[in-house]
Amino acid sequence: QNHGIHANNIGSAEFRGGVIQDNQWGVYIERSDGILIENMQIKGYTDLIKDITIPSNRLKLCRTQDWRHEGLTMMNTRWRYGEHDNGNGLRMKNVTFSDYDKNTDGCVSSWPIAMMNHKYHDTHFDYVSSWENVEIVDSRGYMFDGCGASQRWGFDDIVINDLDGSLDPTDGSAGPSALVSNFPHMTKIFGDKCTAYADNCMAYC
Repeated sequence: QNHGIHANNIGSAEFRGGVIQDNQWGVYIERSDGILIENMQIKGYTDLIKDITIPSNRLKLCRTQDWRHEGLTMMNTRWRYGEHDNGNGLRMKNVTFSDYDKNTDGCVSSWPIAMMNHKYHDTHFDYVSSWENVEIVDSRGYMFDGCGASQRWGFDDIVINDLDGSLDPTDGSAGPSALVSNFPHMTKIFGDKCTAYADNCMAYC
């Protein structure tokens, strides 16, 4: 129940299809490059599991107070360089995140997507990543915990390619764009043609 998928020390892997739900961490990527997640639903704490686990207080999520509830925990820097570098960090295609905005009163935080805390090399983001047809359903407007990435871990230069504009917070017609850390040194690269994601510390450019 802790992890739906825990990818650790992998050079290349593809996870295709299925539903992951009611895990403390849905997909946790650690020391791994060249990861593909495709045609998958990732769900948080559903009503059914809450009703089963709360009365007995056993196996419920966030049973340890400092645990974070996250759908996808991704890396910030590549693990392999040189001849072992495959040139890719994380690719996602046709993935939906939901239910991270409910039943989370006991969690220190609950995010569809967040970044892990390991600093393998330095605090410059280089985990080359692209997403396509990714949908995030969250009534709070939470999507990617860029605040935690910058304030806790020191990463303020995140760039994630949105290949089809599916994460466009306006009308969805942006086309290929990028999700970046919401700091002037990042948004100015795009001529400040960016829309801030409130409470995410991220901007869509």
